[in-house]
Amino acid sequence: MAPLVSIVIPTFNRRDQVLRALESVANQSYPHLEAIVVDDASTDDTVQAIQSRQFRMPVQIVRLEENAGPSEARNKGISRAMGKYIALLDSDDHWLPEKIALQVEAAKRSTNPESVLVYTQVTIRRRSETVVRPLRPIRAGENVADYLFLGGGYLAQSAVLVSAELARKIDFPAHLRLHEDWDWYIRLHRQNADFIMVPSPLCLVDDRGTVGRASTAQPALSLSVAETWKSLISRKAYLSFTAKIAPQLRDVAPFRAMRLILAAYGRGAISTWMFLSLVGRLVHPDLREWAYVIRAIPGRLFAPRRLSRERGVR
Repeated sequence: MAPLVSIVIPTFNRRDQVLRALESVANQSYPHLEAIVVDDASTDDTVQAIQSRQFRMPVQIVRLEENAGPSEARNKGISRAMGKYIALLDSDDHWLPEKIALQVEAAKRSTNPESVLVYTQVTIRRRSETVVRPLRPIRAGENVADYLFLGGGYLAQSAVLVSAELARKIDFPAHLRLHEDWDWYIRLHRQNADFIMVPSPLCLVDDRGTVGRASTAQPALSLSVAETWKSLISRKAYLSFTAKIAPQLRDVAPFRAMRLILAAYGRGAISTWMFLSLVGRLVHPDLREWAYVIRAIPGRLFAPRRLSRERGVR
């Protein structure tokens, strides 16, 4: 019999989104699933909406009396999970039908099946563009922080399937509502987790808005979190991370922000292009949005031609 996979979905005031997320779980080709929705003290009718629907897999609802944040919600869900594997799904994201099946196959091939973390590429919908990330898998022997902060890696929570044994070794940091995912990956890596990527975009991440988000930019908190990682990650990874946070200090500590960027560039932790980009964002905070718009122009111009060729239109 196929091993049970438990899907943990934390949610807060996202009735419509969580129903769509659950539908994407129900549409999985993999047959042996359970879903655990952790309602983080929602004030809408999320719970009632879920209870009114029928899904092909059992859906357990865990209600928190007070809003505790995504870390504690995930921890509660993991503690209730009965599966051999645990898959994480944010309530505003959803999956393609083959995701879990392909991840379980990859997990079974791992040389360390009790400490395996399998992630997929994701399609990210931003306001001005749609991109697929990451562009490459983590390399053998590569530290996960170097992969994320230096190597252009991307590890979305909704793309992760992890062995339950590994997930229970390291809790999400309940005190964090920002960077808790990266903190978890860094600590899992220290438990010798086997990170495996399925090279297919099987998860759709919606990054077009901020309503209902558990986290917003908090540069002071970000830098304090980085301090807790200092002994766990490489110097270059630390410098790269702090440099990328630096533009958020524009209004409160612009000179400190510039020092962080220069320190990273001087140590080779960021490229010249990244240096220029970060300095530009320090000068004007909307530079990133402009970059998204400019980068999307070629795709919008040539997409109709590609579509015409695919349809055989002359």
